[in-house]
Amino acid sequence: MDAGERIIALGIKLENGRVIAVNSIPEDWSLEVEAGPAHAKLAAAVLHGAAALDSTSALTNFATVCAMALPDATFAIEGSLLTTVDFASTRERAFEAHDLQLAPIELR
Repeated sequence: MDAGERIIALGIKLENGRVIAVNSIPEDWSLEVEAGPAHAKLAAAVLHGAAALDSTSALTNFATVCAMALPDATFAIEGSLLTTVDFASTRERAFEAHDLQLAPIELR
């Protein structure tokens, strides 16, 4: 991120995957999860400007997702961060799976 830039919202879309858990929500943020049979969306945003994040470190281990075990289905994850420096204008920063720190987990 650029100097002075702060994160005010994020969105994640999953194809052939689902959200297993939201592990942490930054203080004073709202969260919405939409789940379908083979897709999911997660959206989060600040409720007040003071809750904007200075870095992505507060989003480490933010959510746990898993791929669906469907024949001929490919798991995909993408999303975006909405950032601002002045709360008057915003910048959308897109990301894909290769931009994320994905780690395998064992489901029980």
